[in-house]
Amino acid sequence: MAGITLTTAILWSLCRSLIVGLLALIPLTTLQTVLSAERNLQRRRLWLLIAMGPFFVPELLTGFHYRLTAASLAAAEAPWVHLVLTELLYGGLLIFRAVAAGMLLQAILPPTSGVSSALHLWGMLQGTTDRWAWWRGWVRLQVTGRWRTLLVSWSLMSLVSFQEFETAALMQIDRHPVTWTVWLFDAQAAMQPLSESWRQCVLPVGLALVLLLPLLLILGDRTGRGSEESRPPVAQQTVRSAALQVSRVYVIVAVLLLVILPLGRSLIPALSGLAWIVNDRRLVLQSVQQVLVSAGFAVTAAVIGLSLCELLRPRGGVIRIGWRELMLTALLLPGLAGPLMLSLTLLNVFQWGVFRWLYDTWLPLLLGQVLFILPRAFALSVFLRNLTQPEATYAGELLRCSGYREIRTTGDSLVWYLRDVRWLLGGLSLTQWCFWDVTVASLLRPVTLEPVVTRLYNEMHFSRTEALLGLSFLAAVTPVILWGLALLLSLAVGTKKGRSID
Repeated sequence: MAGITLTTAILWSLCRSLIVGLLALIPLTTLQTVLSAERNLQRRRLWLLIAMGPFFVPELLTGFHYRLTAASLAAAEAPWVHLVLTELLYGGLLIFRAVAAGMLLQAILPPTSGVSSALHLWGMLQGTTDRWAWWRGWVRLQVTGRWRTLLVSWSLMSLVSFQEFETAALMQIDRHPVTWTVWLFDAQAAMQPLSESWRQCVLPVGLALVLLLPLLLILGDRTGRGSEESRPPVAQQTVRSAALQVSRVYVIVAVLLLVILPLGRSLIPALSGLAWIVNDRRLVLQSVQQVLVSAGFAVTAAVIGLSLCELLRPRGGVIRIGWRELMLTALLLPGLAGPLMLSLTLLNVFQWGVFRWLYDTWLPLLLGQVLFILPRAFALSVFLRNLTQPEATYAGELLRCSGYREIRTTGDSLVWYLRDVRWLLGGLSLTQWCFWDVTVASLLRPVTLEPVVTRLYNEMHFSRTEALLGLSFLAAVTPVILWGLALLLSLAVGTKKGRSID
């Protein structure tokens, strides 16, 4: 990124992320209004699934699809036209991803309790105390009550936008969009000394921690879940209707830009490219090996991440500060700092004398993927537990203890549907995130190992061939196939176990 300094890239990224976080609050609020008014459980889950969907779409594939669009914008005669249009395109893609992350966060945050009562009582004190002291107390109640969810959502959405790398790296025609992650990654790829790269990370990581501060304050909240405050019904039907219309337009545009257009444009060439790869024995062996190695690392990291989150999750209904919480927080912070800072830090660690012998092994890559995925694994595990219906699952467990084979089979199927399916789908989501992350794989992989995502990232900069699309299709479906087999195996094992008990 000649001509652009790191400071300029950081400021540009920070301003963009702050604006994206603010704009994302609009669809986020309307979607929450629709969800709170929706009484049908199936439609509510469908809204939630579509709204969170963009967070699960690989950024590398999104950037690859819109690379040609960015190239056509770069052909504009006026440079400012290219700059504005590229920023609008990139900012729009960031908004979809930010809203999805905000929806996931709001789905796992414990509800506030007693906010309306506290504000009412505080309002009765107006005029009986110092004016500025009363306003400070009022603002504090709002920040820790009604505004808490919006502030924390804005914090996470801004952080997600500030740390984005893959989409910007592939769309970066003629240096726009400018991001600090691409600037620093390119500098490291150009053989910049590791100590200098790590030093240059200090400012952006400090800014990321500032953006993360509201979220950290919520994680340290010791008030616990409490009882959910009854939400008053939406008073005006017009407000509810307006939110419904805005939400419909948003999800249609999001699905169109992130799913329908990429698939419609790439599916047929991808299938043709896959057939071409299969016909080349050498190429198919190389591709399958790279895909399976990448999938093996991703699946292992996902399983370890979910297991750690379950092992260290807070016990009981009240949050307390104990060794579990402190250890979990320590493990979550490296991933929250971003994959670039995480990877550079691990590179420094594994170049120390005591760890030097592990530098060119599989351990740095696996450790980096586990730490990278832990914050998402924690959020996903809490989200899945909120979806779990304890009474129905307990009923299924009781049915599995029956002396009749048919009843045990029914209990196995019920538990499989209510518990096992959801956790396996959660594992698939974590696997896809690990599988498609370019930063950790590029900086921490052993010299003798090339994950398929690094090969795709390098080749996506130069061409859009059928073979490349075919390899992308193979890479995308492999984790799905592996977890699909695990899903079928879990059903078969559970059913066989139930039938074998006499």
